[in-house]
Amino acid sequence: MATIVAQPLGPSLVPPRSGDAPGLLARAIQAEREGQRSVARQLYEQVLWAAPATLTPYQCSAALVGAARTYQADGETEAALDCLEAAQVVAEVSGAYGALGAALNARAVLAWQRGDLDEAEHLYVAAQRCAENDSDRRLVGMIAQNRGIIA
Repeated sequence: MATIVAQPLGPSLVPPRSGDAPGLLARAIQAEREGQRSVARQLYEQVLWAAPATLTPYQCSAALVGAARTYQADGETEAALDCLEAAQVVAEVSGAYGALGAALNARAVLAWQRGDLDEAEHLYVAAQRCAENDSDRRLVGMIAQNRGIIA
């Protein structure tokens, strides 16, 4: 009786883990500022596959939040929410309060844009607490400004 050995059908679909996370993240942010959302999204996704030695939980969460912004700008709210949920989990698991605050702030913006002001307020309060715990004055200010919009 012959033995059948499973052979891979083709090359792995998983990209190699390489690249410099901070550099990729900076390029993604620049592309997003220049209105190149699809390029920015690709770069944000590349950050997630960067060389592990260069990738921190803050950068991972920031890349997911950035990708979420590009999806939201393209009207793909569910994809944006998926990215923000992943960013929140990364931040929570790693204890990265500033990253958690940024993810919650972005979720609050989506809630506000969808007309769910009570949920937005709840998320802004949680985001502000995280930003204050991380002593991130810039994020505290951004959240306060966003909360002022719905007040």
